[in-house]
Amino acid sequence: MSSGDLTHLNMIYRLIIENMAAQLPSEILDVFVSEGVCTKADLPTVEIKPLDGGGVTDFVDGSSPNASFEVSFRGGHIRVFVKVNFSLHAYSSFKGEFHSLKAINLAVPQFAPTPLFAAPLTSTTGGYLITTYVHMSRVKPPKSHIFLARLLSRMHAHRSENGKFGFPVQTMCRPPPEYKDVGEVWANTWEEYFRDVMCEGERY
Repeated sequence: MSSGDLTHLNMIYRLIIENMAAQLPSEILDVFVSEGVCTKADLPTVEIKPLDGGGVTDFVDGSSPNASFEVSFRGGHIRVFVKVNFSLHAYSSFKGEFHSLKAINLAVPQFAPTPLFAAPLTSTTGGYLITTYVHMSRVKPPKSHIFLARLLSRMHAHRSENGKFGFPVQTMCRPPPEYKDVGEVWANTWEEYFRDVMCEGERY
């Protein structure tokens, strides 16, 4: 693919994201109130800022761009991160991401954004994920070798409720063409879980 083609694709991608920003489903704002992120009185102060780097997710029905937003209320006193995708299987993907972030936070608190809510869109196809907002440019990286040692220690100290390796939902790391939400996926050892995930991916 030539540099001209890439530039053209980037322009198309930006137009898609800008269109999504102009049409951020109002039901997401209603969720902020129902889930206690903000009050109804805060809604008129909402500021929606599209973010670069939303990425593209591969689904059964094709590649679909994620629209990522910084949503704030009351001049930034309340701030969250929202990711939206209008693909048919977007909610299944975001549900897996929600539980993955939840597991990471249980094992290593404050290492990743805190997942707040994930749900399918009711007004159209697709789904969305809401997490706490982390300003990455303000995060000071620790010394790598010390941080890695502490991280590994904390992760190995944490065990799932059933003592196995996996997640309570399908994470859709590599969704096969005949994708079905199979629910919980567990293995007795990390090697077994990793092997099964890799083998599943290589099949397609």
